[in-house]
Order: sequence, then structure tokens, then C-alpha cells
Amino acid sequence: MGLLFSGISFSSCTTVSSSEQQATEVLQTIRFQEGDIVFREGRGWESRIIQMMNPHGKYTHAGIVTDSGSTWMVIHAVPNEPDYEGDVDRVKMEPVTAFFDQSRAIHGEVKRIDDTDKAQKAASVAFRLYRQHTPFDHAYDDTDSTRMYCTELVDFAFRKAGINLTDKQDRRNGFTGFTGNYLFPSDLCESPYLTSIFKF
Repeated sequence: MGLLFSGISFSSCTTVSSSEQQATEVLQTIRFQEGDIVFREGRGWESRIIQMMNPHGKYTHAGIVTDSGSTWMVIHAVPNEPDYEGDVDRVKMEPVTAFFDQSRAIHGEVKRIDDTDKAQKAASVAFRLYRQHTPFDHAYDDTDSTRMYCTELVDFAFRKAGINLTDKQDRRNGFTGFTGNYLFPSDLCESPYLTSIFKF
């Protein structure tokens, strides 16, 4: 999830702790499954704005894990992380280690639902959105499935798979002067259907 606000700037800390280095090592040994949901607290100014809007939420971004055949990947909708010059904001796929790279993540967590069939279906839906080059949803409009922001993608994929991770009516916005019902990473992370399998 990312937001663009003109006139607001934040400095980001890039100090890397030993616990983060250890987390990177542990991530390489996790037994991931299709449809695992990954969360991170980002380092960028967009993350700071999300925390202002949802001050009780720990994480600022989310994605869905899929198996590429040789590497566990994360499918996520993200702005301002181009893969090449001229790349547009879109649903992208990259290795789990890149998603949790210490330059992007302060904290992170991996969660899982018990129903592996639905989790696999959700991962398939997310992969289809990636293959379709679905653009990032800068309007944060859940009613338009032609564009996606990060939590919208996760929620949409799991609903298509037959499970509602969160109540769409239960959304929080603590940012004065910015109205709307937005699905925050914390809304997904607190879902009773999810079990934490790793965090740092």
C-alpha cells in the first residue's frame, strides 16, 4: 500500500540491525506454502503516511507468496519500486528475500490460512493479476478490480478463492482530513483465519 502526498516529506532510517540480518537468514529456510501472506513495515515516506492514517497498525505493505518452481516469490501491488527505467506502478512479482530486503523492511511477518486449497487458489488469482500487468490503484478504489493496491489485491484474491479474510465494513482511518474506507495491512493481519509462522 502506498500513498502519494505532495508537500510532505519524511526521512527514512537505513540502519540495519543484527536481528534484521538474522531474519534474512531465517527467511531463506522457511517452508513457505502457496498463498502465504507476507507483511512488512516499510522504510519509505509512504509507509509513514500509512502509519499516520492507521496509527494502531504495525505493517504498511502486504503480498501473496507463490512458488515459481525454483524460488518463492511475492506477488504484490506497489508504487515507486520500478524494475527498470520507465516501469509503471503495477502488480509485480519478486523473490521473498527482495520483498523483505533490509533496505525496504524494518519488520516483517509471514502468516498462513489452514485451508491449503483456498490458499493455492488465491495465489493463482494473484498470479493471473500479475500476468495481466494489472496497474497500481492510486485511487484506492475497491470497486474497480482493473487496478489494485496491495491489500486490495490480497483481499480480492482470497475472496475469489472463497474466503473473506476481513469484514469490508470494519476499516479504520485515523488521518484527519483524509476520508474514505481503506483496507489497511493491519485489517488483514488481524484476520482470525491467519496464523503467524514467522516474524522479525
